[in-house]
Amino acid sequence: MTANASPYEFDRRSLFYPLITNYLILLAGFKEFGAAGLALLIKEMPQGRIQDLLTDAEKRGNIDQVRRLLDTTPLELYEPLVMVSEQSHEKVQIDLTLTMREIAQHSSFLVQRVAPAAMGGLLIQAYESTSDHHDRQPLWEFLRHCRNAAAHGGRFNLLHGEPHRPARWGRFSIEPTLHGTYLAARPERQGLLAPGDALRLLWDIEQAYPSIIDLSV
Repeated sequence: MTANASPYEFDRRSLFYPLITNYLILLAGFKEFGAAGLALLIKEMPQGRIQDLLTDAEKRGNIDQVRRLLDTTPLELYEPLVMVSEQSHEKVQIDLTLTMREIAQHSSFLVQRVAPAAMGGLLIQAYESTSDHHDRQPLWEFLRHCRNAAAHGGRFNLLHGEPHRPARWGRFSIEPTLHGTYLAARPERQGLLAPGDALRLLWDIEQAYPSIIDLSV
């Protein structure tokens, strides 16, 4: 798998393909919505404040990025998100501009949490959706422990003799010393994996286990 992996490198018949696509859309959408929210906040500034921002951006060397935000019109691109609720038989409507503003105003908090949460969700779904193909070999065992960590507070829980079987992926190995360690690394703490590792792990599993590809599709 290349460093600039895209979902199209995964076989479209693979059980992983829709999960990977959803993962990339989630992360890309978070980034895009954050930029759109920042554009909304900038446009609402008094003209004098905008000019000060441009002057400062020119000194910092990011004047082109700020000008692009000023030229962006996110309100024209995103209509409210409407979702059906089976419980109430009503439609739930979300004003996406409020989501944009929320991300822009709290980006320092959210950016460190959205990617690990998305990665954990991907690994949980990837493991559960392939249950018929697990053979207790090191790659599947590695994914199993990552799945368990993601589903239980984001930390490895290696009690009661775990790992019972070898669990390896590349240079990584699940050992009892990982107990209590975070699955996802952040700038302020150590962890085993980063968001890109989820793609690489599932790619390696897909290559090693072509049985997860539905040839009838």
